Amino acid sequence: MDEYGSPISGVQITVQGPSQSEKSVLTNADGFWHVPLVVGSVDITPSLTGYTFLPGSKHVTTGSSGVNFTGTEVAPPELRNPVPASASSDTIPFLVRPGKSYTLKIGASDPLGLPLTAAWSGSQGSFANKKLDSVQWTAPPSGGRAAVMVE
Repeated sequence: MDEYGSPISGVQITVQGPSQSEKSVLTNADGFWHVPLVVGSVDITPSLTGYTFLPGSKHVTTGSSGVNFTGTEVAPPELRNPVPASASSDTIPFLVRPGKSYTLKIGASDPLGLPLTAAWSGSQGSFANKKLDSVQWTAPPSGGRAAVMVE
C-alpha cells in the first residue's frame, strides 16, 4: 500500500531463502500477493520503478502471513537547464516613425543545444511574422513611447 493506505498494483514481490528457490509475483489491483509453498525462513523484497518501500525487505519464517510494505512514490529528478546565452541583438532606433514597420532581431543559443522559443510582446504597435530570432513590428499610428520585449 502507499503512504495513504491505497493499494499499489504491479509491485514485484521477490521471495528468497537458503532452502527456497527465488520466486517472484506481482501484486494485484488490490495490492495483494501470494507465494505458495514457502519453505523455511525467507527474505521478502518489494520493488517497483518510481517507488521506495519501507521496510526495504522482511525476514519471515514458514507460516507467516500479513506481510505488508508501505510504498512511497519517488519524484523524478528536477532537470535544470542553464539560462540561454544572448548572442546578439539589434536595438530599436530611439525614434521611430508612427505607423512604420521595423524588423527586430535577436540572437540567442542554449548552452545544452536544446531548442529555444521566443515570446514577442509590446506595450503598443503590432507584430507580424513572429519567429524565434526576428519579428516584424509596426509602430503605433500615434506618437508616444512603446516598449518591445522578447522572452
